[in-house]
Amino acid sequence: MARAAPKRSKAARPQTRKGKPRARDAEEASWNESEQRRGLHAQLRRTMGEFLDLSNVPERGRVPVVAKIAHRSRQGVSRWFKADDASGALPDALSIFLFAQAFQADANYLFGLTDRRRVLAGSGTQAGQGTPHGNPDAVADLAAEIAERFPVGASITMVGDEMEPTIKRGTRVWLDSGCTAIQGNGLYALEVNGRTIVRIVEDRPGEGLTLSCENKRYREQVIPARADLARSGIKVLGKVVGWFQAP
Repeated sequence: MARAAPKRSKAARPQTRKGKPRARDAEEASWNESEQRRGLHAQLRRTMGEFLDLSNVPERGRVPVVAKIAHRSRQGVSRWFKADDASGALPDALSIFLFAQAFQADANYLFGLTDRRRVLAGSGTQAGQGTPHGNPDAVADLAAEIAERFPVGASITMVGDEMEPTIKRGTRVWLDSGCTAIQGNGLYALEVNGRTIVRIVEDRPGEGLTLSCENKRYREQVIPARADLARSGIKVLGKVVGWFQAP
């Protein structure tokens, strides 16, 4: 009597082990490059904007200024400052280096890695010689280009120290040249006996117009009435709307 052939046992299939994802896989899944780029874009837009604000670069003039510093196209630079949460346009490393050099900025501050805004002079730098991190002459040259483009169409150069430390000697100052009379309190550029000055003008009821300086070494001047400005040999060149100076 023939015996039935023994049934072959099926080979045991390897069991897929279900468990928690590996830590490395979870870390990769949680990292989002687009999100990181957007965050860094917002950080650099804010910190680079701080240095432009500190130098009183007009809002409409900052793109050509940064483009010239970084030797990049204005179209590309405009994307760095675009107020768009979805934007991830980032400056390249060389552009950030050149920007930090021009404004004496700590690059780590630009990236949000330190609270120290300015670079510190190296131990080998002598007092009065400046630092290797800044190029004030190059920054000052940029002011001339902004002056040609600034919409109000007039600028002067601060020649004295009357407004220091707010406005330093040699600083380019932009004016609303259409304002040739005192229109409210504020900073004004005036011409006195052929000399151009900047003064804080304040209209004090019962006293008249006071012309004062930031530098307290200089005394304020009181003009009894607005009509007396011309009789005092003072001509209003314009109201100050901004200025550009090396940090």
